[in-house]
Amino acid sequence: MRVRCPRCATVLEAPPNARVFQCRCGIHLAPPSNISSRALPTFGDGKESDVLSGLSLAGNALRNVNVGNWRRRVVGDKLGWRKLFTEQDEALVMDAEEAVMEGIVEDALSTLPPVELKQKLARLGIDTRSCVEKRDLVQKAIDATNELSKIYQEPDLRRKLEERGLDPTICQDQGDLAARLFAYEWSDGKTTQCIRKDGYVRVLTTGNTLMWTNAYDFLLSVSSANRAEEIWRMSSESFLTKAAWFRAEMNKIRIPWESGHVKVVVRRNNLLEDSFHRIISLPPSDMHKYFRYEFSGEPGVDAGGIAREWFGLTADASFNVDLGLFEYGGTDNVCYQISPNSGLANENHLAYFKFFGRLLGRALFEGQQIGAHLTRVFYKHLLAWPIVEGDLEFVDPEVSHSFKQIREMDDVSALCLDFTSTVSVFGDNQEIELKPGGKNIEVTNENKDEFLELRLKHLCMDRVGPQLFNLLVGFYEVVPMELLSVFDFNEIELLLCGLPKINVDDWKANTMYRGEYEALGPNHPVVRMFWDIITESNDEQRAKFLQFATGTARVPVQGFGALQGNDGNVKPFTIDAISIQDSVYPRAHTCFNRIDLPLYSSKEEMKFRMMQALQLEGVGFQIE
Repeated sequence: MRVRCPRCATVLEAPPNARVFQCRCGIHLAPPSNISSRALPTFGDGKESDVLSGLSLAGNALRNVNVGNWRRRVVGDKLGWRKLFTEQDEALVMDAEEAVMEGIVEDALSTLPPVELKQKLARLGIDTRSCVEKRDLVQKAIDATNELSKIYQEPDLRRKLEERGLDPTICQDQGDLAARLFAYEWSDGKTTQCIRKDGYVRVLTTGNTLMWTNAYDFLLSVSSANRAEEIWRMSSESFLTKAAWFRAEMNKIRIPWESGHVKVVVRRNNLLEDSFHRIISLPPSDMHKYFRYEFSGEPGVDAGGIAREWFGLTADASFNVDLGLFEYGGTDNVCYQISPNSGLANENHLAYFKFFGRLLGRALFEGQQIGAHLTRVFYKHLLAWPIVEGDLEFVDPEVSHSFKQIREMDDVSALCLDFTSTVSVFGDNQEIELKPGGKNIEVTNENKDEFLELRLKHLCMDRVGPQLFNLLVGFYEVVPMELLSVFDFNEIELLLCGLPKINVDDWKANTMYRGEYEALGPNHPVVRMFWDIITESNDEQRAKFLQFATGTARVPVQGFGALQGNDGNVKPFTIDAISIQDSVYPRAHTCFNRIDLPLYSSKEEMKFRMMQALQLEGVGFQIE
């Protein structure tokens, strides 16, 4: 079995039955399963970074794979989304594909319930209305490869494979393409668990509402195909380079001073209300003008200092949970999210959310920073990034855990669930139907996927839909959405809030150790290598690793000793030891501020794997 080393690009033959082996350049590799007879899979057209090409993962290596495995694709003058596949994912599909080609799938198909057979065939676009009995469905599935070749032309099959994140370039003809599409849907279940975690994107409609759409169907129009190409090129640059490009783009759309400017005069003792009335009264055409800020009754010329103070004070007042428009995120009291009950706190709340959008947009437009960090789901909405089940960890960890239980249960009807969701309105629990008549619809194995999608939609969008819509409208009146596309959801936090000044000594002093690292703690050779790498890293790399480990780049005011877990209690940063056979990458448990750090043999390999893990959390682009 052949594996391409992601560091030196050498193609190696994996030793027989070896789970992990070492390349001559020193790093450890994991062989993909049973792909010796096929070409090594590649990603897109080869324009992605070396980190993404030819990558082999040993086990479930990355934290929340279904959170970070989406990347942009460029189609002409539009930006869309596709899945990022690892070689292990490809190997799972290839195993199923070989079974399809060898005709050994009938027994497996016969074990599936009729409802699941129908669902899988429907996803492939195959009509089952003529099927009366289960054996008819089984036969229809057996003939599916030939049927797909009749239904779809070769370009259509290639597009469907690419939408699912599969590589069509290793297919020789239309029959291979059809077999590969079939294998994706009919693999042994492992593929379904690790790959079919669809993402969903919010879409602003002309009816002043948000629509929830599959990420595969989302396309963002940009000004031209050349612009899309430029955005793709910039996406591969460092964060600081992207930020400089973004600021240059903001300057291009800035209206010259002589064409008009805006004066914002506020009273300190009525700061938020004065700021709201002044900013919300402006037409969208004023949002790209120069703003000058002034505190009523105070002398001074705004040469930057007053603007910085206004943004800081206004943001602090806006995100104050006592105002009732925002609340703390589900995992700590460090990040904020929109309060579903904001309308009860302020009857004019929707106008305030449009003001908040303009405030955030103007902060980016003027290169100012705000102190309030928001939840990951909010940043994803800002970027139109796919929302997935793994994001619930940052919204409500208990609900996230319940999703996993429902997915793993043999018979979900034992939970006696229906299509409703319970919400708390100032201590009073209320039931919300997830679909018309939901309280009379039982959740079963056959409809649990629909239930979980609707619950995800409710928690991440519907319950704050009007507030989110108005905030996004206000934000995009200042910042064109296409300009944000060079950033990922971690980088947008750094852009809005700035790179934190991380005290490595404080971080190290407030770290606990588990497993093999517990006895020696910071004196363990592997732990010493880890802290050496953190110390040598720049501010951007430290911030991104902190995001990877805890979910946000923000450090509590009291320092690392005050880090909180998902239960609101102090959870110190913790490093646990795992075997290199279990994972070649560090793994993070953000709810507990804990990382699993493999027992690396060298500092070079550790640094390489850490940087890979961070880059795989971000965005990549593919040109079509």
